Amino acid sequence: MMKPLRLTKTLVSLAAILLLLAACSGPEDEQKSTSASGWSEYISEHTGHEVSKKAKIRIRFVHPVIDDNQVGQDAGAFLKLEPVIEGSASFSNTREILLIPEQPLQSGTQYKATVKGKGLKGIPAALGDYRFDFRVKPQNFEVVVSSLAVDSANEDNYILTGQLTTADVESAENVTRLLTVRYNDQPLTLSWGHATDGLHHTFTIPAISRGNAPGSLVLAWDGASIAVDNRGQQQLQVPALGVFNVSHMSVVKGERRYIEVNFSETLDSTQNLNGLIRIANTTFTTAIDGNVLKIYPQGDVSGEVSVTLEPGIKSAKGRPLATAVTRSVVFTAEKPGVRFAGKGVILPANDKLTVPVEAMNVHSLQVTAFQVFDDNIGQFLQNNKLDGKEELYRVGRYLWRKTIKLDNPQANKWNRYALDVGELLRSHPGSLFRLTLSINRGNSLYTCSEEENAVPLPAERPLQNREDISRQDNSSWDYAEDYYNVGGNSWSDRNNPCKDAYYTRDGNTKASRNFLASNIGLIAKRGEAGALHVIATDLREATPLSGVSLQVINFQDQEMVSAVTDSDGFARIELDDTPFYLIAEKDGERGYLKMNKG
Repeated sequence: MMKPLRLTKTLVSLAAILLLLAACSGPEDEQKSTSASGWSEYISEHTGHEVSKKAKIRIRFVHPVIDDNQVGQDAGAFLKLEPVIEGSASFSNTREILLIPEQPLQSGTQYKATVKGKGLKGIPAALGDYRFDFRVKPQNFEVVVSSLAVDSANEDNYILTGQLTTADVESAENVTRLLTVRYNDQPLTLSWGHATDGLHHTFTIPAISRGNAPGSLVLAWDGASIAVDNRGQQQLQVPALGVFNVSHMSVVKGERRYIEVNFSETLDSTQNLNGLIRIANTTFTTAIDGNVLKIYPQGDVSGEVSVTLEPGIKSAKGRPLATAVTRSVVFTAEKPGVRFAGKGVILPANDKLTVPVEAMNVHSLQVTAFQVFDDNIGQFLQNNKLDGKEELYRVGRYLWRKTIKLDNPQANKWNRYALDVGELLRSHPGSLFRLTLSINRGNSLYTCSEEENAVPLPAERPLQNREDISRQDNSSWDYAEDYYNVGGNSWSDRNNPCKDAYYTRDGNTKASRNFLASNIGLIAKRGEAGALHVIATDLREATPLSGVSLQVINFQDQEMVSAVTDSDGFARIELDDTPFYLIAEKDGERGYLKMNKG
């Protein structure tokens, strides 16, 4: 059995491993045909799981299924969908069928696809049909309104900004229909900005004029125009002219949390605020930005905090606060997260091989290891750089998934640990590994209610290699699947660490990186005459590496020529054709270098 993977907190003792989870088989998908298991030898990947309504439908085969002269021809006879999707299905290359829908897919609809193998080259006639299904994301949206800001060009006016985020892509035209705004019962015009991803949209309401009496600004939203049952409104009070008061106070999260206090007028940026702000048992620093006062507490602050602002605080026009203002704000815990620290793929093979990782508000995490076999590196590089992730199932397999206990995690901050990967990398010399860190609700230190904690954790999804395609629920082209089958995976819960949706939809709950243990550093350049110049370096000592065996490989993964570096770590290799990648080997260690033209 493989030795345990170790995770240590920097300068602290090694953490114990709680659980080694072996991959296990799952039930066959009832939607698959009875011969679907045989298709694992012929289909490498396909559209699956939950997709955007703008998605294209793809089926990629392991080997060519048509001749070169058939590329671009109609493939409608080999792909059927229910409900029917109007569009053109064609062979985008010799081993892929691509369907481009004429119209966006129906939000929230489940589609069933049937691939007919009869007539495709290399597909046995007796194999039958292959069936899979996928679902289009249900559409939804969320509106976040910022506080009123003083217009720097005219302090008698306010500007309101906000963000509208959709669950799936939506046209700019449709998004602008979702919001309306009225000021003192009169309609105002919104200005919009739309991100290229079709998901994130910003709006601005400029020139909100202050009057002699307080005004009422009402922002309303209605999803009827995009067939979404989401209605609501937010009302804000606009202070009257000449009034200097506190309009809003809240906690802002980021790399550094702070209290944001919004005033009705621009603040005097030169004033001394010492003694004018009080927070019980907390030291802090302050900064003024227009009509916003930012208060940065020192140390770890959590729970409800009372903030008092004294009358001596002045606006830029010299107006003081009329009375002291005391309000409470709540510092909630930072959301759980996990990530790799640093960058790069190559790990110099020292006595102790560790990878730095960081975790926030979790007591444990999952580590999954995927191996790209050394004799498949050429095939891997046909679709990737060394840090790539495309078509992994064609070139490697999952080794294991383990749950690791973390040592003495400090709340609400990123804790750094050292992931010991020495045993893994040394036991498979020359292989490339993709490590994935992930967390679920069971790993979290985030405080949730008893009712939320009583909800059972979803079943863990078994690791699936390419021969398991008949039971895969593929969600992306790189096939880095979510490890947890989440029943209540609601988009509206994506920011709530007490819900399972957060752990599948938030980008901070999963991270992957490739690693290769090698001391061989490689540089290669090809001259105009065709000669390839290679320099090998010892990465530990930054010195020339002599006696390194070099193999120059072409795109078809065949050796073109070999050589050995001299005492200066240098080799000149004459070539008659274009190289694709380089293999370097010495003392059982390997290095790889993918070469571009030139």
